[in-house]
Amino acid sequence: LSMSLAVLFVAQPSAALTARPLRPSLRPFLADVDRLRSLVLPRASAASKTREQLEQISTLVDTLSATGGDQYLADGSLYGNYEVAFFDRSVDGDRSNQTNTQKSRDYAARQSSGYVNATSRPGLRSKLLGSLFSLRHSFQHIVEPNTVVNYVGFRFLSFPASVTARGSFTPLNDTALATIKEEHGTALRPGTSVRIDFDPPRLSAGPLAFDLGGSAAQPPVDICFTYVDSSIRLGLAARGGKFVFTRGGLADEPYADDWEALLARPPTSGRAVATAAAALGALLAAALPAARRPVYYAALAAGAFTAVKSADGKRRNRRGHSGRDSGRKA
Repeated sequence: LSMSLAVLFVAQPSAALTARPLRPSLRPFLADVDRLRSLVLPRASAASKTREQLEQISTLVDTLSATGGDQYLADGSLYGNYEVAFFDRSVDGDRSNQTNTQKSRDYAARQSSGYVNATSRPGLRSKLLGSLFSLRHSFQHIVEPNTVVNYVGFRFLSFPASVTARGSFTPLNDTALATIKEEHGTALRPGTSVRIDFDPPRLSAGPLAFDLGGSAAQPPVDICFTYVDSSIRLGLAARGGKFVFTRGGLADEPYADDWEALLARPPTSGRAVATAAAALGALLAAALPAARRPVYYAALAAGAFTAVKSADGKRRNRRGHSGRDSGRKA
């Protein structure tokens, strides 16, 4: 789950903008857009699609991308709310084990090998995670002037939660594009390629909010917006992953903009988590069947223990700093 999962909130204009009129040059491709939307909606993982469907999606993405413009960063057509409807692989293209010879092959040849990964069935670990987590929604909004918001809602043990990562993007220059081409074999288009630097992701669950760091932090992403119209946005990541983002549908629901309020909240202290877990445990004891309580209790106990331990660690660090400061003054 890459797609993955800001203390200081800066008010942003709503991403739910009125779509710009479709350029006349794009009208002949409306049938391709409609066909692509029918293949990727409602949202489902690439592993759930047949090889034939994946090939059709890839062909349509390539066809539309070839007609795309290079002014999306300047003409305002890029901005708006989008659902992450499809991606064929992880954002890094799953190419970590490729040799330099493989990287130098043409893009179409590499794509055909990507289907093996995309259609592989989930293993035991994925099935276990799938039994604990269920996806509610996955959005990536583009907010003026240069903000990207990844907003993913899910359920963990039936409890709703979300992860929100806000980032800012800057255009990639010719030198950066040449480096990406040399290192990864992917040709990103000048004028529509950006690097996105993300703030620490915010994990939200009910009244609780945590900013995630370390391995949970989302690394910078280099991506090219290859095609944009009033219905879809297509993306090509630096390592070859293809993305389809759709307007309308879930992206137009009011909750698609809930990320703003979630990022506006101050982060929750560890002690508050322990208190909330204890209260929730009491509620579960009364509401849940006895057979299902141990699983929920284990999750609550682990979360509470981690939160308290984190709070104690922060408190010891503050005392340590205070003691050193006093020693220096003496």
